[in-house]
Amino acid sequence: MWPVQKSPAVASRGSIATPTVVSVAVLFPLAAFGTVEAILHLKKYFGRTLRKLISIVDPVVPSAEVIADTLSSEIPIEDLEQHVQEEASNPVIDGAEKCIHWFDPNCKQKTPICVVFFHGWSACRQEGRPVIGRIAKHLQANLYCGRLPGHGRQGTTKPGWSSNSKMAPDGQALMNEAKPRELFMSALDSLRVGLSLGDRVVLAGISTGGALATWLASLLLSDHDGASEKEQKTLEPLREKIASLILISPAYALSHPLYPVLKHSFAAMRVLPGRLSHIARTKLIQAAIGAERNIPVVNDDHYRFSTLQYPSAALLHLLDVLYELEIVNHASITIPTLMIGNPQDPVVNFRVKATNAFLKFGDAPNKVLYCLTRGEHQHIMSCEYQSPSTVDEVTEVIRLFLNTNSLAPPPPETPYQDYEVTLENGQLDGKRYMIDLELERTNEDDNSAARRHSAGLGNFSSFPSFGELSRPLEF
Repeated sequence: MWPVQKSPAVASRGSIATPTVVSVAVLFPLAAFGTVEAILHLKKYFGRTLRKLISIVDPVVPSAEVIADTLSSEIPIEDLEQHVQEEASNPVIDGAEKCIHWFDPNCKQKTPICVVFFHGWSACRQEGRPVIGRIAKHLQANLYCGRLPGHGRQGTTKPGWSSNSKMAPDGQALMNEAKPRELFMSALDSLRVGLSLGDRVVLAGISTGGALATWLASLLLSDHDGASEKEQKTLEPLREKIASLILISPAYALSHPLYPVLKHSFAAMRVLPGRLSHIARTKLIQAAIGAERNIPVVNDDHYRFSTLQYPSAALLHLLDVLYELEIVNHASITIPTLMIGNPQDPVVNFRVKATNAFLKFGDAPNKVLYCLTRGEHQHIMSCEYQSPSTVDEVTEVIRLFLNTNSLAPPPPETPYQDYEVTLENGQLDGKRYMIDLELERTNEDDNSAARRHSAGLGNFSSFPSFGELSRPLEF
């Protein structure tokens, strides 16, 4: 009888992996990786598709034609004060109204530079006091402080508060008037006023105002190849009129860990039929954060100039604006740009979103990121009634930045406001740091294209505990 011989495969079983086992061991992780990659590509595709659909169903950003029409002509100097006059039928808190500060009130004329200031959500121009006024004076410039729709509207007095606080802003006005389209158009009108007040314009904004200022800068500095002849004729000459961009705690994204989820959820519901969209979005945000926002009062001026109580559904307007501003072409911004913020900002995501947006700014002659890590308020650092200990430092940082870029007259012999900042070894005053970041370019075209991607290191901001997920929104 012939001896039975085992096949090589059987003989080696248990000591050498079979082709089937090897295939499974290799193919399974490859398949998992491919699935994840496919999901990410689908997410990116559906994200672009959703944006296009939203822009058709619920357009809020002005079209190139509307922008060109708005900026096509300057406002005559003699008509400017009438143009910014508030309507008597809709009274505004004293100190919150739109206002032109002439460099020389006795000779109201254009100045070489005009500063245009954009305040943030639920605030007014007072949140830039006194920094913005000091900077305009230093530049020997006219200053225009706009007012976002629905902000600073007169409300009712609060029992127990002093006469200095007078009337608190009306929260319902945020819901009724501060709609995304109106916010964008208000920013455009402020730019038009600024172009009428100065040969060149410095755009300065805090929080939401900083995001709108970024949008305006990108708007004028981007290529207009796809625009009509009329639009190109209007917008191209304005490119040289934007002198600089100053951003304080710009609101490119909120800091709350759930913001990315809420943002996409509320954005997706904008494609629903009008009334259904409004009801669904309102119910969802009320379920998430309550029916009304109640922000603690800090002092009389805070109560007087900030809208501290308003329907939570008004935040939908803000979320829609921030969603639209995510696709701003940061790479087009090639003017001197200063960004100031606190990495511990509880309101906006400065640590990740703002700093990465800064990195995607174009090859500006001088772009500066300044981190300030102290103060009574980690978000509003240029306001004397919110963070009085930081206003001098913020003023000096901006002044030094403007001097460096030859936008201001020679510095005075004595320190400005008895406060001096010295630049030594890359540090200001030995405590804060100023960084001039330039992206290394091996291939200019590839690098420029890379900076056009949305800013950020992923969708979620970091949080130390699950308790962070339930903390209230700061706005």
